[in-house]
Amino acid sequence: MTLTEIFDRFAPDCSSVPQSVFGDAAVLDAELTRIFTKTWLFVAHESEVAEAGDYVTRRMGRDQVIVARGEDGQVRVMRNACTHRGTLLCKATLGNTSHFMCPYHAWTFDNSGRLRGVPEARPSYGGFDKPSRDLRRARTEVYQGLVFATWAEDGPSLAESLGDIAWYLDALLGTATGGWEVAGPPQRYTIKANWKLSCENFGGDGYHLPYTHRVPIESGLFGEDEEGGEVGKPTGRVVWTPQGHTARVGYLPPEYAEPPYPGYPENLRDDLAANAGPETLSVLANSDVVHGNVFPNLSFIQTAITYTGDEAEPVSFTVLRLAQPVTPDTTELYNFALVPRGADEEWKQKSVVACVRTHGAAAVLFEGDDVDNFTCVSVTADGALAHDTDLDYSLGTNLPRPEPDDWAGPGESVPHDHSEYTHRAFYGTWLRYMKDTKEGA
Repeated sequence: MTLTEIFDRFAPDCSSVPQSVFGDAAVLDAELTRIFTKTWLFVAHESEVAEAGDYVTRRMGRDQVIVARGEDGQVRVMRNACTHRGTLLCKATLGNTSHFMCPYHAWTFDNSGRLRGVPEARPSYGGFDKPSRDLRRARTEVYQGLVFATWAEDGPSLAESLGDIAWYLDALLGTATGGWEVAGPPQRYTIKANWKLSCENFGGDGYHLPYTHRVPIESGLFGEDEEGGEVGKPTGRVVWTPQGHTARVGYLPPEYAEPPYPGYPENLRDDLAANAGPETLSVLANSDVVHGNVFPNLSFIQTAITYTGDEAEPVSFTVLRLAQPVTPDTTELYNFALVPRGADEEWKQKSVVACVRTHGAAAVLFEGDDVDNFTCVSVTADGALAHDTDLDYSLGTNLPRPEPDDWAGPGESVPHDHSEYTHRAFYGTWLRYMKDTKEGA
C-alpha cells in the first residue's frame, strides 16, 4: 500500500485511522522526514545544561544532536556529526567541555559549534574555509525551561508553534518562584510499540482510565472516602489546538473541593497559587491531574492522585516524556522528573519516588498497564490484515458542546472526558504534515 493510499483511508475528521500507520516502515520513514525535520522538537530541560560548557546528547528523530551551553551562556543544538567525514563527534551522554574533538581525525569544535582546529590544515589543505565546516545548528528556543529545536530554517517561531498549549505549560511550569529543575538525568527505556500510541494516550484519554487502570483505582490508590460514604464521580476536560497539541484536566468529585496544586507542601502550594492568574486558578481548582502532548512527541503530566505506599498524604510529581521513534514497533522513552527549585531536598526525593513508582521502566502502577496496551496495538499492526483495517476514533462525535461554556482556559475544549477529540486533533495535524510533499518534506 502506498503512502497516498494510506492517507486516503483517513476519515475527513480523523474519526477513523488506518492501522497501518502504526506498523508500516514507509510511514515511519516519511514521519522522520516530514514531521521530525519540520516541527519544533523538545530536546532537553534548560537545567540539564545550567553552566557554560554543560552538554547532553539527544536525538531529533534519527538525527544525533548535542545540546550545549556555550561560553557566552547561550544554549545551542548542533548536529552530532563531524563535518569532515561524518563520524559521531561526541559519544558521551552528558558532561562539561569547552571543545569537542573528533576521534577519527581530531578535527576540533568549540561548544558553540565553530570549527577551531584541523591537524595539518596548512600543508595538507592549503586554503581552508573553517566557518563553512562549522557544526550544523538547529534553530533553538527555550520556553519555561524547555529547550526546543527545529531543522526548519524558516517557518513559525516556537511561540507561534505552541499556540494555546503554552497557557497550560505556564499553568504547570510558570508559577514556581525560582522555576523548575530536572531531578537527575532522564530515565531511558525502550518499549515495543509505535511512538504515536504513547503520545495520543497522554494527550487526553479519560476513556481508558476505569478499565485499563481498574486495579489501582479499586485498590484505593486514587484515594478513598474516609467515612465510607458515596461520593460523586471524577470528571475531566479535554483541550486541543490547531497545531495538534492536546491536554486533559481531570477533576475530583465535587465533594472534595480541593484547591489548586494539590500534593505540595503548604509553602510551595501558596507560592504556586500566588503566581498564578485567576483563570489558571479557576481551571485547576479541584483538579487532580493535568496531562497532555505537545505535537509531535513531548508528553507531560502533573498529578498528586496516587498513594504509593509510605507517605501520609499524596505527593505531587511532574514528568516530561519524550517518545523517540526507533522502528515502527519500537520507541525509546525518556522520562524527565521535574521538581521546583525552591522545594526542600526531602520533598524532592518523595516526588521522584512517587514518579518512578507510577511512570517509568520499573513502575508498578499505571505504566505497565499502558505499555501493555501500546504493545498489543503494535503487535496486531504488524499483521497482514492491518493494511486494510481502519481503527475507530469516533468517540464523542455525537456529544453536544455546552453553550455557553464558562471554561477559562484557551484552545478548543469540551467537558467530555470519555471522548477522542484530542486523538482526532493529533492525527489531523499528523496527516497535514504527512501530506506536505513540497521540497524538503
